[in-house]
Amino acid sequence: MSYINDNSFPDSSNRAEIHYSIWKALHQEIEDEQIYLSNFLRVLGKSFKPDRIIFWQLQDDFSMDNFAEWRKEEGKSKSWITMPSKIVRKFADNQFLKVDFELINKMLNETNGYEPLKEIRDRWKKNQGRVLYFSPVLYGFRNIGTIMIQVEEGNTEFVNCQSSGLELSCVENYTKILGMRLLNKRRKTDQLDFEDSIFDKQENYQNIFANLHDTYFRLDGEFILALISPSAETLFGHQLNILLKRSFLSFFPSDKVKNKFVEEINRKNQLNEFEIKMEKNDGKKMYVSINANITKEKGKIVKVEGIIRDITRRKMLEEQLIRAERMAAVGTLAGGVAHEFNNINLAILGYAELGIYKKGDDKETATYFETIRRSALRAKNITSNLLTFSKTKKGRPGVGNITGVVKDTVKMISHEINSQGIDLMTIFKEVPDTIMDSNQIGQVILNMLINAQHALIDNKEKIIKIETGVEDDQCFFRITDNGIGIPADNMKQVFSPFFTTKGEHSESKTAFSKVKGTGLGLSVSHTIISNHKGTIDVDSKDEEGTVFTVKLPLLPVEEKRMKSSQFQVVSDLSNLSVLVVDDEMDLLSLMENYLVSFGCKVTVATNGYKALEKLKKERFDLILVDLQMPIMSGSRFIKKVSEIEKEVEPVIIVMTGKIDADNENIHDKVYKIVSKPFKLQHMLKIIEEAAMKTGKNT
Repeated sequence: MSYINDNSFPDSSNRAEIHYSIWKALHQEIEDEQIYLSNFLRVLGKSFKPDRIIFWQLQDDFSMDNFAEWRKEEGKSKSWITMPSKIVRKFADNQFLKVDFELINKMLNETNGYEPLKEIRDRWKKNQGRVLYFSPVLYGFRNIGTIMIQVEEGNTEFVNCQSSGLELSCVENYTKILGMRLLNKRRKTDQLDFEDSIFDKQENYQNIFANLHDTYFRLDGEFILALISPSAETLFGHQLNILLKRSFLSFFPSDKVKNKFVEEINRKNQLNEFEIKMEKNDGKKMYVSINANITKEKGKIVKVEGIIRDITRRKMLEEQLIRAERMAAVGTLAGGVAHEFNNINLAILGYAELGIYKKGDDKETATYFETIRRSALRAKNITSNLLTFSKTKKGRPGVGNITGVVKDTVKMISHEINSQGIDLMTIFKEVPDTIMDSNQIGQVILNMLINAQHALIDNKEKIIKIETGVEDDQCFFRITDNGIGIPADNMKQVFSPFFTTKGEHSESKTAFSKVKGTGLGLSVSHTIISNHKGTIDVDSKDEEGTVFTVKLPLLPVEEKRMKSSQFQVVSDLSNLSVLVVDDEMDLLSLMENYLVSFGCKVTVATNGYKALEKLKKERFDLILVDLQMPIMSGSRFIKKVSEIEKEVEPVIIVMTGKIDADNENIHDKVYKIVSKPFKLQHMLKIIEEAAMKTGKNT
């Protein structure tokens, strides 16, 4: 608020000089609007001699603000009326207005005793000669405020000015000029503010444009890049000056993909999350998502404007999730298939062993049975490998020999390797036995041999070298190839789940682009070796070859493997009463024939209910039971057996193809769990041990 009290001013009788002073005050060049208005009110006040003048400015919310004021005398008269902005708003009309006590009374009656007016009327009673004058300040027809002139009763100077011909109604003309002057000032200020705003917005836009993570692009009707944001340098691997004026279609890796984009653009007016492959400067493929607006005139494209987002990482994660779900499904399927296959394979393996065991057959027939037996054992290992790969089978450590496992695995894949013209070199050394899961270690060897085989597809000279031996008190195997090698950027990820550079994930047309990969082989291998407390190291150079070295600790072996004849003679089991429970008739027949040949008294049952009926009528020393049976599961049958009161509890042996038998919570009720398919000689040894518990092994 600015208060001005200047006594040096022309005499009020000199009308021309006063009008000139007011005109001069209106046209003064003062940038600060409040100072400008205060100076104008001072000149107006000195000219007309009222007691007080206020410029009330209309706000955006239509309230009134006391923006500038002049007073005849310093300080505030006790008799002054302080007008609330809401009351001033009532008087801020578009015409000159005189407000006296009579008008206040009238308005009070029309507004049913409006409280602010009532208070003013009560104060006005003490000085009913007081008058207020309101003169609107306009921009054309728009009211931006009002000049309020307050004249107290007994102000003779004001009366003398009026009598000398200086009429207050002239103020209306002054305020019209004031409105135009304020309009020009504000237009000038608004223009500067607008220009500053444009500059700020332009600067902000440039900052946003320069720091966009996604890539903005604009194409003309010929798909030429007219504008592209700096982030394109990271996206495509080109400098901006090279990207501009280049055809957008050149970034698609093939004509098929290019045509897909063009067809989509021609068919639609807008692209929403359109996913497609594009190509970087170094030839690497990437998945992108495009959102764009397409401007057409008479059906012809004239402009395409949009945003490109690199979604390669997201697509990889989606593919990993799909693979994980697929592998989970494979695991479930493998479990079911393995159970059924193991039952079938047990019959094949068992009857082959019976054929070998049977005396009197000619040598040629015995050879046939031995071939069947070897094939059945190989099928057993393949099933075990499938379950390991699908992560549904836990490792079962036993005594094993690393050189023996490598030899067996090489036999399995040697035909395929040789058929591709690969020179397979082997250096096998004798190594001590150690504790390992031979099936799982075989799976690791197989994975590495397959990778080496794939790395040699385009080589003219194809060599795979396999070594075994002992280093630093550890047994090891080493697989070396002279294939395409592993790029340095990929070395840290070779053991990551789902990481693969094979098939569609190959960055260029290398040997790996011609084969499929899941990204699980080396990951599973790393897990297996870690579980064995071993190490797996890789050394590779791009285009020169790769060396994988696996080392396992040499753990003490308590019992050496027996080197006796294949089939041992066991004690007489003629006093042993055995109940065999399985839903597979071939297996029941196999076990019955086999055990009867050793003098056992054998009873068979095809389900748990029938077996329980027999248990209630007869006494059995030993029960052989399958876990997965219809009508009543093996686990439930075992629990029912424990509820039957018997003087002597029968010893229970579980024979099962179920891969998660360890989760059945039956260990405290059974003597042993034997996985199908098993060797009959192995089962006979377990039965003999169980018979010793019953006291029937004589």
